[in-house]
Amino acid sequence: LLQTFNRKTHVPVKFTLSEKRLTDPGIFDAPLIYLTGHEAFKLSANEKAGLKRYLDNGGFLFAEACCGRKGFDLSFRKLMASLFPANPLMRMPPASQLFKYPNEVTSVGVTPTLMQDLGKSSMQPFLEGVTIDGHCAVIYSRFGMAGGWEMSQSPYARGYNEIGSLKTGQNILMYSITQ
Repeated sequence: LLQTFNRKTHVPVKFTLSEKRLTDPGIFDAPLIYLTGHEAFKLSANEKAGLKRYLDNGGFLFAEACCGRKGFDLSFRKLMASLFPANPLMRMPPASQLFKYPNEVTSVGVTPTLMQDLGKSSMQPFLEGVTIDGHCAVIYSRFGMAGGWEMSQSPYARGYNEIGSLKTGQNILMYSITQ
């Protein structure tokens, strides 16, 4: 994803991995936190407080349910509701700048399993967000995209295909640094 984002936008990226705990003050040096998983999860009280502090102070979280897994989806929704009860996850409107740059994304192809669920091979991208004080702090996809970024999306995943994943992911990165 970072390689294609750099080629598409010429925005410099660092190709390093930095794993930090949500309780680590170093998270404030990260312009974006990425959270994904397959299964249900719980954060400790200190981890929740660290994530809330990060987001309340201008941080950006992009999360996705890898392979469109329900366990992660339910846990993530519960987490957001507990952190921001007055700011629920809301669908990002199709007219949002999120879907405009660097790619005009009005439709994404889907994996065979999601195609079977939907009865069609493409769909309008579906992303949700949490807005805090006018700033979109969280973007969430209940559909898997990481497999598409790796160009090896599982046909059993409920997610976007490779092209849809890359274009949407590039847009999320751009949105996170320009809004």
